[in-house]
Amino acid sequence: MIIHFATPATQENVTRPVAMATVNHLLMILGMDPKIQVNFPDMSEEVAQPGTTVTPVAQGNPANFFTGDQKVFIEVSETSDESRAMSTKVLGKEAPPVFNDPRIKVSVWPIYTHTEMVISFKYRAVSRTAANQWRDDIRLRYNQGRVENVQTIEYHYGIPYKFLEILSAINVMKEAVAGYGETFGQWIQKFGTQRLTSASTLAGTEPQMVVGETQEGAIGWFDFELEPQPLSKEDDTGPCIASFEYHLAYDKPVQCGMEYPVMIHNQIIDAKYRANYNKPPTLGQRGRYTSFSRSRMDHFTRGMYQGLYTSMPWVRVPSFDDWVPLYTSEATANVMTFLLQVEQQDPYYLLNLKDLGGYTIDPDILQFMVGEGPYINQYRQSVFFMTLYDEVGPVMENAFSYQPDFQVRTVKALDMRTMYHLRWAALTDLTMLSIPAQQRLCQNGIAALKILASLAGDEQIRLPLPKLTNGVLTRSQLMEYGNLLNARRRAGARVMTDGQPRRTVGTYIVSAERKKTNQRG
Repeated sequence: MIIHFATPATQENVTRPVAMATVNHLLMILGMDPKIQVNFPDMSEEVAQPGTTVTPVAQGNPANFFTGDQKVFIEVSETSDESRAMSTKVLGKEAPPVFNDPRIKVSVWPIYTHTEMVISFKYRAVSRTAANQWRDDIRLRYNQGRVENVQTIEYHYGIPYKFLEILSAINVMKEAVAGYGETFGQWIQKFGTQRLTSASTLAGTEPQMVVGETQEGAIGWFDFELEPQPLSKEDDTGPCIASFEYHLAYDKPVQCGMEYPVMIHNQIIDAKYRANYNKPPTLGQRGRYTSFSRSRMDHFTRGMYQGLYTSMPWVRVPSFDDWVPLYTSEATANVMTFLLQVEQQDPYYLLNLKDLGGYTIDPDILQFMVGEGPYINQYRQSVFFMTLYDEVGPVMENAFSYQPDFQVRTVKALDMRTMYHLRWAALTDLTMLSIPAQQRLCQNGIAALKILASLAGDEQIRLPLPKLTNGVLTRSQLMEYGNLLNARRRAGARVMTDGQPRRTVGTYIVSAERKKTNQRG
């Protein structure tokens, strides 16, 4: 299961440290006094009161400032790069994880957006002469190629509080059954990055877990071509103000992603930390009033809505299981997937097809599967194919057996620390079936028609089912229908990477080129 949440206190943890580091970098490259007073209001437009204590400057403490002293005022705004919005990975792991426990497949990683920070820089000089000297100095530095700069920024971002709650619950579960003898702190320290630490406010409130980070190669540039804006005055008798804007482009950590399984050491995770995948979105669930023309249009579109939204590609048991088989056999499609919970008293037991937690199999199909028991775990030896998966991938064939009493049992005892799944699939290319498998399917005519109807899906309108003779199909009828199904599919659709059949209506080529701009960045 993958979730993502915003990082807490981004303004204080990221934006403000980056802005202050940039201002200090500007003071250095502009040759200004590094001890000059910098006023940086927060969101409440308040600034810290400098010089509130009278302490000697010689001891390295800031001096008391007066209204006539030179000062720097900055305002900061940020915008994300819209051109990179669609390429930002949210559910994928673009950045290395800051926490990763490979034993139970739990990881946390940052999510970045390319951000442009604009710093409005106002320098209040003690005199017009000082302000003009400052502008002349900037002009010379521009001539030396200082208009664009590469700098290093440091900041830290917080781990979302929801993630800490989930990690704490997972730690309790992993220690309750076949545990490792780790406390929560030991677990975090063992599998977290060295940059992961804890922080709080100066008053010791709002504790949070943060990750320190240094970003090199951030690009900054001035907004003027040769010199800053003309000088201005605060009022008729006030000091001179010189101002400009400085831009900084960097990757800002705005969210964190987290991946964790729905089962920890044979225990299902709490319902508030999981989702339901067998409840598809539907249209028209609420009553509504429409115009006469719209109601006529709904008469035609309602069937399309139902076809798109009333079923899922396969049934998940339980419904909150988000597992998808990564490695599947050619020309197979998922029928049902099962999350398996190991029985402590009988670690060889997988499941009973008559007890599927609220789901029932069609009686004709179930009766047909009685005779398929010896072949159902052998690829192409039955129209149905079952595979046992662990956390790595498929377990070898014949790892389990299908009993006449509808029980599925393994050959070796299951491990309490491992998460297992059973995939029940159907062979979508009937021509790939072995001859004995074809004969058994034809002999069970009613079950065969129901299986063919499921394989055809929405193609039943164009591909009417064959007729039974004395309750059976002939092999020629079966092969003819299988060839018709294959003809309706795209040439490469038989190789299923996610267990779903794929139908296409066209092939398209997209050609793109980068637009030339004069923007710096």
